[in-house]
Amino acid sequence: MSQKRFQVWNYKLNTLAPVHIGTGEEIAPLEYHLNKALIVPDIDKLFTKYPQAAEQFQQRLVQISSGDLTRTTLTKLLDARFLDDPAVWRYAIKNVLYTGGNNGKSFDPLRQLQREIEREQGRVKLATKTPDFRAYIPGSSLKGAFKTAWAYQQAKGKPILDQVSNLIVRGESQSRAEQVLMTKIFQPSEQRKEANYDLFRLLQIADTEPRRAADTLILLGERVLSAGVQARQTPREKDEAQAQYKNYWTFCEAIDTDQEFHGQVSFDEMLQHDSKADKLIGWRPDQKAFSIPTLCEAVNDFAWDICNWELDYFNHLPQNDRNFDIEDALMFYESRLEDLEKVPENTCYFSLGHGSGWHKLTIGMLLEQKLKAHQFADLRHNFNLAPRHTNFEFPKSRKLAMRDERCADGPLGWVKMEFTARG
Repeated sequence: MSQKRFQVWNYKLNTLAPVHIGTGEEIAPLEYHLNKALIVPDIDKLFTKYPQAAEQFQQRLVQISSGDLTRTTLTKLLDARFLDDPAVWRYAIKNVLYTGGNNGKSFDPLRQLQREIEREQGRVKLATKTPDFRAYIPGSSLKGAFKTAWAYQQAKGKPILDQVSNLIVRGESQSRAEQVLMTKIFQPSEQRKEANYDLFRLLQIADTEPRRAADTLILLGERVLSAGVQARQTPREKDEAQAQYKNYWTFCEAIDTDQEFHGQVSFDEMLQHDSKADKLIGWRPDQKAFSIPTLCEAVNDFAWDICNWELDYFNHLPQNDRNFDIEDALMFYESRLEDLEKVPENTCYFSLGHGSGWHKLTIGMLLEQKLKAHQFADLRHNFNLAPRHTNFEFPKSRKLAMRDERCADGPLGWVKMEFTARG
């Protein structure tokens, strides 16, 4: 009987915070319509159904000066009765109305976006969607998050961290340090650096199933909190750091909190354990131990350190500052630590996408803990990581989802993923 090659796992993914996996593209106010939702119309379809709208559009457009275009909305060029017809929409994303903010009033992201349009800051970052405008999370994004977590755990307290640190201290390039790290962890030997011999070739992660944008996506209002927290290798006191929001908003299409997605993972057991494949590739013992259960352990170990790292950052900010409120962000990370203390088997927590930051996308936390203060400052100079402010923590800022102008709703990008083996 032939050996079964792939072990197949189903996964369920739940969003614990808004998730924005971007396309790198944005839409301007001239490309969307604000009503009770953010509506993206299909202009060709609209003009086909309403020929009079095309004439109206042209007549009004010539009256707008080039300097006013960035503040011009579609409703200034087309009557709302055309734009409010669902038959001419590409898609619409819902608006979440936040209640009980700091000022006791509700917070409307659509209204905030309207205000920002007047300040020429009305662009909206697009989320990954299928050609028929359904939202999903790419398998490549999931795999990238897993690969970072595996590298982090494999380097943590291991000789490879010393080797990478020594390269950095000697002033080697970032690409050289990354190459050594990737080779030592993901390749069976230093002689085999081809993609065919990468450990994560064993893991094939499908995209989540797509879901309707109207059911899944929200308009996310985000602000950047910048804080002068002293670098971690220096003495510092809590509640002494000065912090403030940067004076602009960012708006994204984001998958809402508490959304559920499903997908499938295939694990190539034959390539890992078959005697012929093993002879050809030569996996090391730690690589032979790679599996869905051990991957979940690595991801959770990384998540545990991230949560503590973030709590340390936020706890060094004055909690009674009237310019910002980060209580919900603190509670979010405290809740994740509680989850991680009792995490079930084959379940993991992690952050991905927009807002993850340098220390969630790299093994930067390990390097900062390993290197001396002046060595980490040199690293930041060599890698151009805010080199003029090495006396402050890096990253100095955090991207936060907002529930009003000064109250953070929490971080972005966190998900919970559960794996179930198929018979």
